[in-house]
Amino acid sequence: MVRLNLDDPRWDQSTFTGRAKFFFTTTNPLNVLASDAELDAAKLLVEQYKAGTEPAGTKDEDVWAAKHLYDSAFHPDTGEKNFILGRMAFQVPGNMAITGCMMTFYRSTPAVIFWQFMNQTFNSIVNYTNRNASTGVSTEQLGQAYVAASTMSVATAVGMNKFIASRPSLKGGLIGRFVPLMAVAAANWVNIPLMRQRELLDGITVETPEGEVIGKSKVAAQNAVLQVVPSRILMAVPGMLFPPLIMARLEKGALLKRSPMLAAPIMVVLTGGIPSFHCMSKMQCVVVPTRNAIANVLAEPEGSGICKVQYNTQDNATEWLPSHGIVRIIKSATLTNNSCVIVHLTPPPSGRLASNAKEIVAGNLVLSTQPFALVLAHANCLTYCHGCMKKLKGKIVQCATCERARYCNRVCMENHLLIHDAQCEALKQLSPSISPAHSDLVRLTLACIIMELALNNTRVLEDLTIYPLGTDEQKMYKNYAKFILRYLPPLDRPGWLDLKHVVGILIAIRFNAHPIMTDLHSPMLGLGLFPDAAKNLNHSCRPTLYPRFNLESNSLEFRAVETLSPGSILTYSYLDLFGFGLLQPTISRRNVLSSTFDFICNCSRCLEDFDDEHFIGISSSDQYLGQLEDKIRCKEWDNVIEMAAQLLLRWESHKLPMGYPLVYLMSMKIATAYEHLHKLDEAATARSNAQTAARICGFT
Repeated sequence: MVRLNLDDPRWDQSTFTGRAKFFFTTTNPLNVLASDAELDAAKLLVEQYKAGTEPAGTKDEDVWAAKHLYDSAFHPDTGEKNFILGRMAFQVPGNMAITGCMMTFYRSTPAVIFWQFMNQTFNSIVNYTNRNASTGVSTEQLGQAYVAASTMSVATAVGMNKFIASRPSLKGGLIGRFVPLMAVAAANWVNIPLMRQRELLDGITVETPEGEVIGKSKVAAQNAVLQVVPSRILMAVPGMLFPPLIMARLEKGALLKRSPMLAAPIMVVLTGGIPSFHCMSKMQCVVVPTRNAIANVLAEPEGSGICKVQYNTQDNATEWLPSHGIVRIIKSATLTNNSCVIVHLTPPPSGRLASNAKEIVAGNLVLSTQPFALVLAHANCLTYCHGCMKKLKGKIVQCATCERARYCNRVCMENHLLIHDAQCEALKQLSPSISPAHSDLVRLTLACIIMELALNNTRVLEDLTIYPLGTDEQKMYKNYAKFILRYLPPLDRPGWLDLKHVVGILIAIRFNAHPIMTDLHSPMLGLGLFPDAAKNLNHSCRPTLYPRFNLESNSLEFRAVETLSPGSILTYSYLDLFGFGLLQPTISRRNVLSSTFDFICNCSRCLEDFDDEHFIGISSSDQYLGQLEDKIRCKEWDNVIEMAAQLLLRWESHKLPMGYPLVYLMSMKIATAYEHLHKLDEAATARSNAQTAARICGFT
């Protein structure tokens, strides 16, 4: 026999009919009459059935009856028994009494104030009792919501009554009878958002269709509140719209003229007796599903922990997606020549986001992209070949004009001739005119402009992300652009090659250029512009990819630093190449990214790592490695192991990927120290860890 699944409702909650059956069962007013013993017995049977220990002979109908009673009285998230006045089953009798009295005593100001306060007290109890358990509501927040909603409802009711009283044309009409409805509607727009402000601030739990918790979403919370408020107002409409019309007729009759005290009981009976009111108190829950799908929406405005894209298995259609902004997906398409990577186009500021369509094992190549242009770093201009970018050895060839460009041989020089000839004069004038700190930027801009001229194509660099610059930086780039235009060779320049265009290229490179690293023992080799990577891959302080430049294929290769399940967002770190910057406290990382790239990082790690506020980070990789080298020179091997191991422990504690250069460097230091201490097994383990990290990063 197939066992019942009590974790799901009895009826399909994605359909209107299913929700109607569910709520007509769980909000049945008769459930309020169930004793604590009956409720506890129902809970026990439900728990026994889930554990497979229910009494022999238990029928499915008995289980469902217990489940319906359980759902009517216990919180679905916490399993705690709800306060009786806050249960959904008490909505009909509770609202009957309060609404009937509000509709009866709408003329007297003291009565209006009293019954509006009573109504908001009841609403606050209901809201608190049925709050989302994934976020807490403090007593202070409860008080704020109660006071604000009560004030709003009283102010609306009293204000409208005074307004009507001051208008003779309205004073004797029906409009005064609908003032309580206006007050209730106004109060709901205050009460519910304030009651659920913690959900709006922190988000509510978001799950996959299979029930896997993937994070918290503020957008989901906003959607929930925006659906609850209108539905709560809609729930009140039948009971506050039709009874006043009926009472207006009854008050003209002999019964109420003879016994006006019967007005309140009759209004209560009318309010509860109208079938539509009884239905609507349930239908407001039916109209809005308790669990909604977020379709084609970036689920949280600040990347609050959701880090996957889920696909329809047939056509890879996006079902949900994380983001750095509240945006929708315009379209999704596989990256050219790479069916594994899917690029999602979203409106600004998020732009493009990339994810993987199938599982990628740690160390596997995810994306390989060619440079539009690249240059050696300023420090390497005289020691590395400007053509193949390999270290110069033996006899070299040098440009006689600028004496800056050096090559392994004439083959490298000839291959680089087109690029170099166009920038030779500029390179000659570079040192006295441009500071070394900006030399790479200016030379890469020169190289990009030369490539644009050679291809007669300016569209390659379109759509690169740029941010506004300060006045001083704009002025500096304008001067650099004038320098570039001054020393470009006297070509037949196209109309687009003007000062504005060159400044635009400088700024695009300022925000999108990528450092080049070819091995784990050398600093940055150079700087390149890789449009595919710049347009499609975003930053994260818990990256899923690592970029390594392959000299042989002349391409920037992004490899998975951990095994990625389908739909993982593909990101890499914009901080330093070795990973020391990832060990900075959140505020320091954000400051670096803000000052360098002009954005505030809201990746999942930045939003969750606020326990490191008092943590003093690594001041710089050079300083830390220098301290380690000092310990090695002094043969303080135990201290070397302790320093390196502490760094690795800190790395692991932040759930950073173990396939990263920092892991390699620290593991090698540990291996060296253990070897000097003649602890060969420990040394072998550390060296194996280092080799694994290097392999995953692509440094084999």
